[in-house]
Amino acid sequence: MLSVIGQDQATNSVLTFLARWPPKTAKRALLLWGPSGTGKTLLARELASEKQLDLIEVNASDKRSAKKLNELLSGTINQSSLLNKGKLILIDEVDGLSGNGDRGGIGEIVKVVKKSSFPVILICANPYDKKFLPLRNVSTPIEMKPLSDSIIEKILTMHCNKNNIPIDPEKIRKETASSKGDARRAIISLDSGTTDQKDNKENIFKAIQIIFRSKNATEIRNAIKNCDKSPNEIFRWIIENINTEFTTPSSRAKAYEILSQADIMQRKHKSWINHLLKFSQIPRPTSFKYYKPPAWFFPRKETFDFNAHCSQRKLTRERAYMQFLD
Repeated sequence: MLSVIGQDQATNSVLTFLARWPPKTAKRALLLWGPSGTGKTLLARELASEKQLDLIEVNASDKRSAKKLNELLSGTINQSSLLNKGKLILIDEVDGLSGNGDRGGIGEIVKVVKKSSFPVILICANPYDKKFLPLRNVSTPIEMKPLSDSIIEKILTMHCNKNNIPIDPEKIRKETASSKGDARRAIISLDSGTTDQKDNKENIFKAIQIIFRSKNATEIRNAIKNCDKSPNEIFRWIIENINTEFTTPSSRAKAYEILSQADIMQRKHKSWINHLLKFSQIPRPTSFKYYKPPAWFFPRKETFDFNAHCSQRKLTRERAYMQFLD
């Protein structure tokens, strides 16, 4: 029986939606929303497993444009799987899209929902942002509420039993108190061996340097735990700065492979910190590096179309300088 601890009401709503598929209304998708660590993605994955559906999972913040989303989903929303099983389309982190600035990404998701022959689940933190109005018109919002302390304690105890970690009731209580209803945060904190302290936050730039260069797993755990960014945000910072830290094609390929393995383990709620230790084993210059925020960190500038008399060769050569023009 499908069950995500502490989210019985949301679980029942999702099961009802699937039992009544296809719907007779315009709202052909579910919009799971709520703060981080409340089980939104887990619920969708457990639903696919329980109902033996092929899960097609897309991270909207990675596929920001309409073109990329269309390329990824157009061939799957109406085609049956090889084993003739049903499908569940999961579009995670819809918050990563920023309205018109992401080149039609939200509009493309609306088209996917309308055209899909299979159920679609969307995930975000706050569906009532005005930019999500088109999505609310085609989906039913279901809230995933912050987890209570008793539920967090139960989840941490289960995590310890599953991973053969000695149970320390006092430590579990401390991690629960600092989790603020975020189970993922509590698990990461428990695994790292540190308790969240607001007055001891690690600067993201320092944390990235430690992740790339440290050979000490505890130091990496503490850097991630004490950083003022979430694990998902830290992953994006790492992606943005791999080409800065590693300068050769072979070293970059190794770095992306390491990050991919760590991401898979983190999404499965398994130990992933040790994978990051492998960054330090990749040869690279030890000179100072200036790390930069991910592209989405800065607001997008308004762009204009204009006609110009310019050869294609010259345009290609000078395109890099156009960003500095007013």
